[in-house]
Amino acid sequence: MKQLMSIVPESAYEFFEKVVVKDLKYTTELILTCPERTVRSNLSQVILHAINVIISFYNLDLSLKKFEGKEDVIEKSTEKGPLEIEYRVVSFLNMLLNTMPVEVAKAWTKFGQYFEFWRDFAQAGTAQVRYLYQKQMIAFLIDFYLEKKSPLGNEISEHKNSMGNRYANPEYDPLIQTIAILVKRSKYVSVSGRFPKTCLPQLEVELFIILLKN
Repeated sequence: MKQLMSIVPESAYEFFEKVVVKDLKYTTELILTCPERTVRSNLSQVILHAINVIISFYNLDLSLKKFEGKEDVIEKSTEKGPLEIEYRVVSFLNMLLNTMPVEVAKAWTKFGQYFEFWRDFAQAGTAQVRYLYQKQMIAFLIDFYLEKKSPLGNEISEHKNSMGNRYANPEYDPLIQTIAILVKRSKYVSVSGRFPKTCLPQLEVELFIILLKN
């Protein structure tokens, strides 16, 4: 499937439209709660590849500002131009990201592949990183990781589900790796070279420092 998308880029959006977003609930369940790790991993990687091919083929920048005030018009549009395609990709990414505070936490024994998706997405290109910065992904991830210790309280999520127990720990490695990738891709203060420049929101800088202390 991935090879076909690489050879015939147009097939990537056809797969995305007719398989991935046709039943979002089912797709999300397969990524998050399917008992088979291989299924979770393979599906998330195929979806990621399709999205990356679409971004490259249509030269999408994933800038969210272009959709402001146009959501209703685009939703009703039957066209399949670059703007409509980009909107549908962004909508899927938004939906997947919004499952993090609650649904992902509930699936803590299986969420490794979910965070592998975001880790590999963050490494895929400039447009992908731009999207994650716009969504304040570093803050989202650190708040999720710190659970009730997060200084954000209930600002991102009203529910803080406890993850892990005396018998097992959540698979946090891909989550931490995603944070590291995003911090590394940010610009650094030229004087000290230690902390991200304020092109990252100050909130994310402070959360990153808190994470280092934990």
